[in-house]
Amino acid sequence: MSVWPFPKTLLDELLAGLAHGPGIELGSGSGGLHARLGSAGIQLLTSDLAARCDVRADALDLPFRPAQFGLVVAGNLVRHIAPAGRASFFAAVSRVVRPGGRVLLLEDHPEARTPAESNYRNALALLARVDGARGVAVDLEEILADQDPGLAELTWSASLENEEAPDDPFAPADWIEARVGDLDGAVTAHRQEVRAQGMEYGRFQAFVLQRTDRTVDP
Repeated sequence: MSVWPFPKTLLDELLAGLAHGPGIELGSGSGGLHARLGSAGIQLLTSDLAARCDVRADALDLPFRPAQFGLVVAGNLVRHIAPAGRASFFAAVSRVVRPGGRVLLLEDHPEARTPAESNYRNALALLARVDGARGVAVDLEEILADQDPGLAELTWSASLENEEAPDDPFAPADWIEARVGDLDGAVTAHRQEVRAQGMEYGRFQAFVLQRTDRTVDP
């Protein structure tokens, strides 16, 4: 994930969270978001199911003490969580963030404005056909509306522009073909669209939630 540059108003929100305690990124993956945040002065621990992180952890069952963090960041993680598991995810995050702390959710915007952006979202959909855990682009606004707001209130939101393009726009097609083939011609059609129109990430959705209660359940 590569959002850049971060708006100052967003950085202010994240620093406000860190004022309440340490920060952690869940589902840190290859570390791109962590590096960008670090260069902007937001220092976080990393957590993922992969080995290359500070703490190996399942985002639905976080092995941390209640109210351990002032800031929790999740970038392109919610789309990997099945709808049935989202309540568990938000409950786990709410448990580990301190009152006054912040939770930053970032996801690829589900709406494409150009053919190149549409090609990226189509790549996500094709990958999800092969591996459902990857997930398609989700609408964070709809997901948050469906969740019990519980202990959090929205303090900041925006669509963040991202003009970067994938280093290898054919990597998703290569990955799919190596595992299951052409998906009845869908991968070939996708390649043709990418050759003709390119591929761009497009916007990200960004939502910052603040924990507002004064007590922490064990």
